Amino acid sequence: LQRSRTGQTPLTLACYRFRRVIQQQQRRRQPPQRQQQQLSRRTTKAAVRPAIWNSLCTLLKAAHYNRVSDCDPVVHAAVGLGVTPEVAAAFLKEYPEQVRTRDANGDYPLMTALQSPSKANKTDSVLEVLNLYRPAATAQTKDGRSVLSVAAEATAVAPRVLRELLLLQPEALRHLDPIYKLYPFMVAAIPKTTLEPDALAARIRSQWDDNVDKEALQLTAIFTLLVSAPDLIHAHTSVQ
Repeated sequence: LQRSRTGQTPLTLACYRFRRVIQQQQRRRQPPQRQQQQLSRRTTKAAVRPAIWNSLCTLLKAAHYNRVSDCDPVVHAAVGLGVTPEVAAAFLKEYPEQVRTRDANGDYPLMTALQSPSKANKTDSVLEVLNLYRPAATAQTKDGRSVLSVAAEATAVAPRVLRELLLLQPEALRHLDPIYKLYPFMVAAIPKTTLEPDALAARIRSQWDDNVDKEALQLTAIFTLLVSAPDLIHAHTSVQ
């Protein structure tokens, strides 16, 4: 993830190169008004030269896992790094079975996407992997945490993502997080500065940064979770 003189990393350049190749192909095949609509849904391994695909796969794994191994699923890397939508969609389409696979940390791609340090394209990535494998929303991490609690701790999680998770596992609202010993709405209130990732993850986050207001999303997350179970305030107070 070393930056060039223009401030871009090899992974950034590879993603943009992938996008340009796909855009050129789409221009030859479709009317202009349909190019952007179809761009992120029809990109597959067969659409680009093997050298481009393999280099992108290598860079994704190196950036996410700090190594390159055939044992590491590349879908986790694609959704965890917040890469451009067409890149994430291409790897999800090429390796759909990996959305049902846990990585070395015991996480499904859904959990990895939620914990992504990048806020760019995060909502789309999370909802896409969720729709591909909804049982992951009711699974637990290796530490016994619910996916809802993971989402509450993460940065820049959109309200519609939280609502989707609540629909799939409403009882998770009333489960204390085994690490923080707090309900999900309380986990959402933890200052994100105490959860700030290391310098490498910060560099990943800045590659595709957008204008999402993380503080506003944090407040919305607290409200979304609290309004779904307001009695938990009294329950926690009585326990204290």
